Amino acid sequence: MNKKKELISYYDMGGEPAKMYKRLDDYLMLTAETDSKKIDITRKIGAASGIIMALIFIITAVYMRTLISSIVLGAFVVMSGLVTYKALTNDGQMPQAKRANGIMEKDGLETVYRDFMYAKPVPSASALIGARYLFIRDEGMVRVKDIKNFYLRTESNDEESEGGCFLSIRLKDEFGSAAYDIRRVSGNRNERQLILGQTEESIRKINTKLLKCEDDFSPIFELDIK
Repeated sequence: MNKKKELISYYDMGGEPAKMYKRLDDYLMLTAETDSKKIDITRKIGAASGIIMALIFIITAVYMRTLISSIVLGAFVVMSGLVTYKALTNDGQMPQAKRANGIMEKDGLETVYRDFMYAKPVPSASALIGARYLFIRDEGMVRVKDIKNFYLRTESNDEESEGGCFLSIRLKDEFGSAAYDIRRVSGNRNERQLILGQTEESIRKINTKLLKCEDDFSPIFELDIK
């Protein structure tokens, strides 16, 4: 099975799996982060970079024969080699899509879809919180248990700036460490801290409530899949 088939396997299955995945995909924008053309371009760029750097290194080593030049260019070759390796082993998914698809594969598409159908909106944010997962519109999804902390991320060194400031989460799971923006916030430092605390409290409260009644969720075959 080739890489492209693996990436769209739920769609290839057809029937209910394809419908469930499409509904999740429409909200999370997973396949928008995956493009076979991007895969080919990335691989070609990585491979070309490695070849070019290797040729430069060989030519310099032969004609210049200086230790410093060889060391510097050798470092370039190593770096380009790493880029090439990454490009050739990349499955074409952005980290957000890779995490979401990986969670669906490990936890089960039906488990994720069921949680998605019962998830509640996060106040003033483009996200849904379920019993097990946090779904972030156009960004992806994470397990609630993997969230390490909530924090404010500013795009300016001036914390009092009215510019870009986001309420974000940090997480760590089997796919690595990552950070996601949940919502944009404004106001002075105290107002932002208040919003941070209120949003985290709301998410935790809704999640706890849904977790307690998760056993009462309807089985997957009773849910609306279309």
